[in-house]
Amino acid sequence: SVRGDVLVWSPSGCHLTPDEVSTFEASALPLLGGPPQNPPTHLSARPQFAAEMALGALHLAAYQRQAALQALRSRAVDPRAVWSKVEERHFHAALGKHKKDLRAVHDAVRTKDMASVVRLYYLENGLKKKEEREKARGVQLLK
Repeated sequence: SVRGDVLVWSPSGCHLTPDEVSTFEASALPLLGGPPQNPPTHLSARPQFAAEMALGALHLAAYQRQAALQALRSRAVDPRAVWSKVEERHFHAALGKHKKDLRAVHDAVRTKDMASVVRLYYLENGLKKKEEREKARGVQLLK
């Protein structure tokens, strides 16, 4: 198409019954953030979005339900990588108190495993260092 639209679902090309499609959606929605939640997650903010993603995966897998579910599982968001605002506040407060003692930071956060704490620490630390390097380069270019 002109705008680059892609067909994500075609009921006419689907050999599955409506009940089979509904059963597939029920299996797929938890992999995509599920039905609407309160407060909404990034995928459940638009209730129909997760269903569209599930049907799109089914279409791409030539309406083979197990292949579509496997594709969705491989793209599922690792819950350890998603931090709530409260968890981030606990992380930063503990980091301010305990500095580089990541075990103490982990004990303060309590809802994430140690690998998640270490990952976030080095991700944020790496971003700060990158910003500092870019700022230093910008100062040097102005001289």
